Amino acid sequence: MWSLGCIMAELLSKEPLFNGKTEFDQLDKIFRTLGTPNETIWPGFSMLPGVKVNFVKHQYNLLRKKFPATSFTGTPVLSDAGFDLLNKLLTYDPEKRITAEAALNHEWFREVPLPKTKAFMPTFPAQHAQDRRMRRMLKSPDPLEEQCRKELQQGEFGTGGEGLAFSTKLQPLLVDLVGDSVCLFM
Repeated sequence: MWSLGCIMAELLSKEPLFNGKTEFDQLDKIFRTLGTPNETIWPGFSMLPGVKVNFVKHQYNLLRKKFPATSFTGTPVLSDAGFDLLNKLLTYDPEKRITAEAALNHEWFREVPLPKTKAFMPTFPAQHAQDRRMRRMLKSPDPLEEQCRKELQQGEFGTGGEGLAFSTKLQPLLVDLVGDSVCLFM
């Protein structure tokens, strides 16, 4: 549930919530935002392994400053219900953290604007490996790929329906799809 809180925050802010470079930096960023945990907010915290390190004490949860109810333009950023869900997802104590079922039934998901049904979601063309491979080849063609492409154009390998004639120059080690034809690379 903690991870869902981090993902929710990142989707809202379009940047990592706790972007630490090291483990200690990560913890420092968490503590600066949510306050340093203690026995009051997380019973048993002092018994956790590694807690003997003296972290800088940050008293307050500053999460609301990162996700205000309205922006400078007056447009809503994160409603009180949305902030409540985010805060419950990012609760230190796992025993007090919101459950998956409670999160799914949270009032934020019933606020206006309501979530759209799948039919109203935009669709995007699929990005197949073949499309990526072709774009990569157009940017910086590999000499072997270039040779294979030339041989395909000259008919040395044949095309789709004619079957595959093996070139004596190439021994197949890797099979790659190029357009509708199969090309064998060294």
